Amino acid sequence: MKSFSIVTCYVLIISLLYSCNQQETKKLEAGNKWTPAPISFENLYTKHQIDNYLFNLEESANKDSIIKESKKLFLKGIDALKNKKDYEAAIKYTKNALSLYPEAKAYYELGNALLAIGNYNEAKSAFEEAIEFDFNPKAQLYYQIAFCLAKAESGNKYQIKEYLNLAIQNGLLHQPGFNQTALELFQHESWYASLVTDVPGLGSKEQLFFQSFVEGFEPENENGFELSANEVTMENAKKEFINYDFAQFVKEMENVSFGRDVSHEFFYLSQVHHTDEIIALVYGSEEISYGGMANIAYYMVTYTKEGKEIDKQLVGCNCSAEKIKSFKIKKNHVTVTEHSRIWEKNLQDVAIENNRVKNIIDEQQFHYVINEQGGIDEATNTIGLL
Repeated sequence: MKSFSIVTCYVLIISLLYSCNQQETKKLEAGNKWTPAPISFENLYTKHQIDNYLFNLEESANKDSIIKESKKLFLKGIDALKNKKDYEAAIKYTKNALSLYPEAKAYYELGNALLAIGNYNEAKSAFEEAIEFDFNPKAQLYYQIAFCLAKAESGNKYQIKEYLNLAIQNGLLHQPGFNQTALELFQHESWYASLVTDVPGLGSKEQLFFQSFVEGFEPENENGFELSANEVTMENAKKEFINYDFAQFVKEMENVSFGRDVSHEFFYLSQVHHTDEIIALVYGSEEISYGGMANIAYYMVTYTKEGKEIDKQLVGCNCSAEKIKSFKIKKNHVTVTEHSRIWEKNLQDVAIENNRVKNIIDEQQFHYVINEQGGIDEATNTIGLL
């Protein structure tokens, strides 16, 4: 009788496991009908919960719309944090954004908002998650963790020293605008003097901070850099977004009449040309909107080695549903091609998401040259219809 009960229980367990597996399979097969539940605020700092959610998000046909919603919430959080100084609202919006799509920049800005209200323990957790997601620039991030540990008295002196050392070695003291008074909290420690005196002097503050910005871009390729007509939407590309700490190098991040631009996100592309005096970089700007096709612009910008902008040129765009610009840059030569996008059905009758591109037609080509001073000159003799 006892052996019968054991066998019966075993059969029931196997049946239950099979049933659960079948339900999970049906859930995944449903695809477009399944959306993973957002991460709870309590689990925003729990690694396995984050990993499981991101795995499930990859399986969902609603992934793109979920990420778009997250980005809209994040930008509302930035507006509250940077422009309105409403820290509680910033925390709410940013946590909601993270619950839909965890990423480095949102954890970093959440940490800043929590720091502003004196919630040092949770701010530290947010900054630590930003490290997990490979946030850049790292100097300020490491400093913030050291600061949180010291203020909350939740870390030992060894931890504080290690994080402060990481901050300094990653260029904290060389950041433009960094105030030495920010280190007063640590000056009484016996190890403080050895940290701040053993700092490599590799250049000016401006040059070192600009270099940390440049490191986010793909290195220059001897074969040049190209974005074709089929690639300008960046539909399947993984974008590395530029943090607001670098706003001084990306002028579009600042809206003169309002403060931080909260309608676009900016992402790294590539280093494309350099000399001993100047460097040329390409970055993108994507408008955050619901549905339809995102407007994306690509700028080539030349800078001095200290990060002062010299010149700028729009080289590519997903300008509208009908118009796109592709580009190719090799050394100091730039070719921009305008194209028309032809749809199978009239866009006034059939929306983009239910339509298909029938053809892309080359229309006009423009050529530019980066001169020795970093100016971007138009080669007027090479403009014309293709």
